Amino acid sequence: MRYSIGSAIVITLGLVLGFRPEGGAVGVVLSVAGVSMMLMFPLTFMSNIFVDPKTMPWWLQAVVEVNPITHLATVVRGLMHGSVPAGEIGWVLVSSVLLVAVFGPSPWSSAATRSRCRYREHLVEINSDNPAHSANAITGTRPGTPETGPKCK
Repeated sequence: MRYSIGSAIVITLGLVLGFRPEGGAVGVVLSVAGVSMMLMFPLTFMSNIFVDPKTMPWWLQAVVEVNPITHLATVVRGLMHGSVPAGEIGWVLVSSVLLVAVFGPSPWSSAATRSRCRYREHLVEINSDNPAHSANAITGTRPGTPETGPKCK
């Protein structure tokens, strides 16, 4: 339930900040669920959540030892039992940051650029009939200077 609430908060905040998904609400839900399950499903089964790694083949034990889900499960178990090593918590935090850095959204991605361009075009469109709002003021450029920000087609 808390993941649903967290996802709803993040999506709502994105909509408030100007994100307009072309696939609608259904597209957002399906893409988030699909991508997260595509990553989490195999990682969950290749961890120590269901089976003790000592019973696994050597090659799977090597995978389990570097799996971030394994370390997260170990930390959660340790916190519940009151005996968690500080190194494990650090490993979980570092791996979380690395996973977000690799798989998280980037402000320089093509999707972010397209979103900013659509927003600029929207501003120009809604203010085109108002002479007080020039295109230069809307797009953030000054007369005689090159356009700032991403290039829009």
